[in-house]
Amino acid sequence: MKTKVFNILLIILLLFVFALPLVSAKAGTVQEVIPGGKLVLGGNFTLEPGQTLAGDMLVAGGNVLLQPDSTVTGNILMLGGNLQALGTIGGSIISLGGSVQLSSTTVVSGDVASLGGSVQGAAQASIGGQLINDTNSSFPLSFPGGLRLTMPNFAIRTNPVWDFLWLFAQSFLWAALAVVVVLFAPNPTRRVGETVVGQPVISGGLGLLTALLAPIVMVILSITLICIPIALLVAAGLFLAWAFGLISIGVEVGERLAKTAQSDWSLPVSAALGTFVVTIVVNTVGKVIPCVGWLVPFLVGILGLGAVLLTRFGSHAYPTEVVVVNTAPVSMPPASGSAESAEETLPPTTPPGENQ
Repeated sequence: MKTKVFNILLIILLLFVFALPLVSAKAGTVQEVIPGGKLVLGGNFTLEPGQTLAGDMLVAGGNVLLQPDSTVTGNILMLGGNLQALGTIGGSIISLGGSVQLSSTTVVSGDVASLGGSVQGAAQASIGGQLINDTNSSFPLSFPGGLRLTMPNFAIRTNPVWDFLWLFAQSFLWAALAVVVVLFAPNPTRRVGETVVGQPVISGGLGLLTALLAPIVMVILSITLICIPIALLVAAGLFLAWAFGLISIGVEVGERLAKTAQSDWSLPVSAALGTFVVTIVVNTVGKVIPCVGWLVPFLVGILGLGAVLLTRFGSHAYPTEVVVVNTAPVSMPPASGSAESAEETLPPTTPPGENQ
């Protein structure tokens, strides 16, 4: 009897010893942590149950599946694509043109915001913040140079990750616009950029004067209903001049970067890279430095605006050098038959008393 009990205990002990590694392995999968963020550029990505993504996730197309019991500690930004979030998200879900599917196992600590996309299953999910998927909110859109518009249909809480990604997206859009502009107007953009470099004081002064007087003029024109379309045309013209000046500065910066790198870049490449650098630096400085950070984008904006006005949208080169014209009188040779020529042709006279 004792021997039989001993054998049973021994079997149980052996089973426990052999099962312990399996239990530890399973526990290890539960606590598996993927460090850093995740970038999904197309394709498929799956976060398995028990896995934790320690960071943010950027999805640019593709399909993402977050299984139940999976965790993303940061935010999820979608630029198109499909997201099936069945686990836990420590931050917010921000979708720009993508499809988001939630379920009863979904836990989102922040907001779920969608622009131009769809959100399904939000009623069953646990959302700690706001569900933004309507047309009743507003979204601030800032342009380099100090311009700021409020666009409907999107708003989220202030988030450093979102701010950086939105600055990156704005700079990318400006770079794409710069490529289109230089393809249709390569020489005007160069003329404006050269004017900014050659005449920064005059360009900045004219741009500042225009920025101060233009709002007053538009307000005066808006008093009467007949002149409202004129005021709108003036505002549109100033905005186009502002944007064209910024792109021209980007072209100049891109060409100087190409010279520094000792590379022969095409004009569209220089325009895209230079505009991207200018916009992301200007907007970043404007956001990071408190109180006076807006001065940097404002100064860049008025420089470009003034150069555009000086060159009449780049159609004429503004003179950067004064050409000195020699106005000294030119001596003309004496005309034939004059007194001087007559004196030269007369024979020498002989004094009286000689050769007689």
